[in-house]
Amino acid sequence: SLLHMAKSPKDIQRLQVIGKSLQKLRLKTGYSQEEIAERLNITSKSYGEYERGDATLNILRLIQIAEIFECELRIRYRMD
Repeated sequence: SLLHMAKSPKDIQRLQVIGKSLQKLRLKTGYSQEEIAERLNITSKSYGEYERGDATLNILRLIQIAEIFECELRIRYRMD
């Protein structure tokens, strides 16, 4: 997609890993994409982009999602 053109392969991989994690959490908790999107006050299309790794999430959005799923948010970041 056009969004991927501006990202490095490593960034794309990171977004896909985050997206798969979001999808697993959502399915485990029984929520639909529409329900999560409504709680985040975004469209289900936008939330779907997060799960596919097609859109970046800022830290505040990640915190909101962690609160919805009632899970701990742990972030590892390493400078290369």
